[in-house]
Amino acid sequence: MKLHEVAERLGMEILVPGNGLQQQVTGGCTADLPSEALGRLAVWITSRVHRNAIAVAALRRAAGIVLTNGVRPDNECLRLAETEGVALLATLLSPFEASGRIYELLR
Repeated sequence: MKLHEVAERLGMEILVPGNGLQQQVTGGCTADLPSEALGRLAVWITSRVHRNAIAVAALRRAAGIVLTNGVRPDNECLRLAETEGVALLATLLSPFEASGRIYELLR
């Protein structure tokens, strides 16, 4: 399933389309620290966003970052995500709920 399909089916808002919306999603990682997500990224589910998170997602060529709990990035993060081609999605779901629903879609 492609990232844009995950977003559509779960009613996520696409904040930055990036390069990953057409990427196949085969798994993900739920973590708030970039060091926890390194090497395991397909979709990164987190309730925190900052420059380092976007840089790690770009470096690992993640499909995108799903921001949970209604978290919104600041303008600097939005610009960096656009520049780096990192897709940013937003949802009101908790990290637990978002992870579970994404998992069920991918099964």
